[in-house]
Amino acid sequence: MPSGYYSIVDRSASCSAFISVGMLAGVARSISLVESIATAPPGAGGGLAGRTPISGLRVFVSPVDTHKGTGSWAIVDDRSFYADNLSAGDYRLYVHFGNCCGFTQDVSVHDGGLSVVHLDLSRYYSQVFAQSASQATLYELAIAPDGTPWFVEGLGQVTRIGHIGSNGVLSEYELDRNANVSALTPRVDGSAWFLSGNVLRQITPKGRVVALTAEQPERISELAIARDGSAWMADFMGSNVVHYDPSSKKTQTFKLPFVEPGQENVRITASTDGSVWCTSLGGNRIFRFASDGAMTQKDLPWNCGPNTVQDWNNAHIFNCWSGASGAGLIDDATGKASPLDVPGTNDSSVSFSAPLDGRMWFIDRKGGAFVGLDSANKKQTIALKAPLYAFALVGANHRLWFIDTGTHEIVSLGIDGRAVRYPSPSAPRDDTNMPPIDQLVPDRLGNIWFIVRHDMALYKISVVGQVERIAVRARRIEVPR
Repeated sequence: MPSGYYSIVDRSASCSAFISVGMLAGVARSISLVESIATAPPGAGGGLAGRTPISGLRVFVSPVDTHKGTGSWAIVDDRSFYADNLSAGDYRLYVHFGNCCGFTQDVSVHDGGLSVVHLDLSRYYSQVFAQSASQATLYELAIAPDGTPWFVEGLGQVTRIGHIGSNGVLSEYELDRNANVSALTPRVDGSAWFLSGNVLRQITPKGRVVALTAEQPERISELAIARDGSAWMADFMGSNVVHYDPSSKKTQTFKLPFVEPGQENVRITASTDGSVWCTSLGGNRIFRFASDGAMTQKDLPWNCGPNTVQDWNNAHIFNCWSGASGAGLIDDATGKASPLDVPGTNDSSVSFSAPLDGRMWFIDRKGGAFVGLDSANKKQTIALKAPLYAFALVGANHRLWFIDTGTHEIVSLGIDGRAVRYPSPSAPRDDTNMPPIDQLVPDRLGNIWFIVRHDMALYKISVVGQVERIAVRARRIEVPR
C-alpha cells in the first residue's frame, strides 16, 4: 500500500465504524476502530506522518500562529509518528529529544491528503546557532591610550575581540569558541591584554593572539598592570593572586589567608607608586604588594568590606560595601587606615567614587547628593532629589557622569549642580534583568563611551554633548552544518 491518507471502514448489518488514518509505505500500523464508531462518513481533513532520524524523539503538532502549547502529541510507534484528523492548514512540529531541547519544522496539511514529513536533524544545530546569535552583544569596553575603543564581541557560539582604529576600520580577533573574556586592557604599545580561560593572553601590535601564561588552576578574572609593566591577576571569589613578569616570562602565585569560599570578592588595582593593592570584602582587609613582591596585610578595625583602592594625595582611598562610612583612607607615611566622613550605602552596594578637579566624589544615594572631599578632607555637597538611583560614576571634562537607573538616563552633572540628561538608548528585550548599560568609559579628551546590552554598537557622547552611535558590523559567522 503506498503512503497516503485512508478512510478505513468496518460495516455490519446495523452499524459501521470508520477511522481516517495516515499510512506510510512499508510500515505496519495498529488501528483501533472501536474508538471511532459513527454512522456518517468522515468529514474533510488530512494527516501527517514520518520517520524520525533517531530513536527516542517525540513530536508535538501545533497549528501555526496559535498560542504555544496548543495542539497534541503525535502518535509514535517505534520511529514512525502520525497525526490524524487534522484540519487543512499549516502546522509547526516541535521535535523533542526526550525531555530536553529540540527543534521546529513546519508542514502543510491538505484535505484528504497525507503530508509525509522528513525531519531534518540539521535544523537543531542551525536553530541553536540562530538563537545564540540573536543574543549577540558587546561587552568589556575599554579605551586605549590613543583614544580608540576595544571591546568584546559575544556572538553566540563565537567570541571575538574588536578594535576600531583611528581610521575608523574595525579589526576582529577570533578566540576559542564560547570564550569568556574579562579585564580587557589596551596598552600604550598598541597591544591589548586580557583574561580568558584562566590564561593571560595578548593581542600583539601585529594582530596575533598569544598566551602569556599557562592555565591557572583557579579562576582568574581581575587584572591590573603595574608601573613596571608586569601583570597582577586575582581570583574574584577566591584567595589567589598571580604575578606575571613579561621580562622573565615567569609567574608567581600568592596564597592569601582564606576567609570563606565565595565571600572574598577580590578587587585588584595598580598604583602610580608601583605598588599593587588587593581588597577582600569578606575578610574586611587590604593587601599591598610592593614592586619586589613583598606583601603586607592590613585588617580594617571597622566594618567596611573594602572595594577598589585608588591613589589620593600621598594616600590611598578605598570604597566600602558595608558599615556606616562609605569609604576609608590609608596614609602612605604612617600606614594607618581610618574611615572617611562619607555616608555609607548600607544596601549591599558600593559607594562609587570618582576623582574630578582635585576632589574625590562619592554617591550618597539615600541623601540624594554627591559628596566631594578635597586633600584636606573638606566636604562639598551637590544636592539632588532623594533617593538618588546613581550608578557607574565617572569624572570627565570637569563634570560628573552617572547612570540614573530611576529615570533611565545618562546624566552629566556640573559642580554648580546643573545637570544635562541624555535618555538611554532603547535596549533590545533581555530576560536577564541585567542593566542595559553597565559602565561609562571616559577617554583622554573627555568624551564618554558606553555600550547597550544586545545592541551591536558603541555610543559616544562628545565633549560638546553630541550623541553618536557607531555600528559594529561584525564579520559574518558561518552556520555549522
